[in-house]
Amino acid sequence: MPLDTFPILHSERLDFVEIKQIHRPDLFKLLSDEMVVKYYNLKSPGCEEDTQKYIDWFNERYINSLGIRWGLALKGTPNIIGTIGFSNFNNLQHAHIVYDLMTVHWNNGYITRH
Repeated sequence: MPLDTFPILHSERLDFVEIKQIHRPDLFKLLSDEMVVKYYNLKSPGCEEDTQKYIDWFNERYINSLGIRWGLALKGTPNIIGTIGFSNFNNLQHAHIVYDLMTVHWNNGYITRH
């Protein structure tokens, strides 16, 4: 069962935020990059409006306790540079870690830093 409110998290350099309609331009840029989606099993959005389907899908999976996906924003900024989360929950005992990041932000330790 999902939490009453979407959890917002923070790290030293990133804010983990709920992906909303205001993030459509960022999500379009992210999912339109062939390098980012090279190993995805999805079709890149044809236009910015198409990214709403992905936002709705992320929200539906959260509401149905099937996964959670945060937008990754540089600390204190509204735009997202990627996403991260858990997918394919199995009785809350098993899940896949999923993430993607705009190529301009690769090799900065945002995903690998621990």
